[in-house]
Amino acid sequence: MKKLIAILTIIILLISIVGCTESPTAVSEKPINTDFVAAHSATTTEYEYQWDWWNGEYRLLPVYKEVHYPDTYKIQYEITYSDGTTQTEWREVDKPTYDAALKELELA
Repeated sequence: MKKLIAILTIIILLISIVGCTESPTAVSEKPINTDFVAAHSATTTEYEYQWDWWNGEYRLLPVYKEVHYPDTYKIQYEITYSDGTTQTEWREVDKPTYDAALKELELA
């Protein structure tokens, strides 16, 4: 029993040491694409239970709501890591950052 506990302790220790490898850090990121979605509104439907006095029971009834969405600015970045790997990622940004990325992409 003591040997089993010792072996399990060693295995857990080795797994924790191997699992704590250092993740690569981002070396550079450059914008490669942009996306703009203008402000818009949409009607959504939610359902809720309401008491029906006529029948004496709860009924599931639709509730319509108008939802307003603001302007959305997104930039797709190509991220290069210290180990040489690359990855793309979309990020939601503010308008000045979006405009700067557009200018950088026009110059490229």
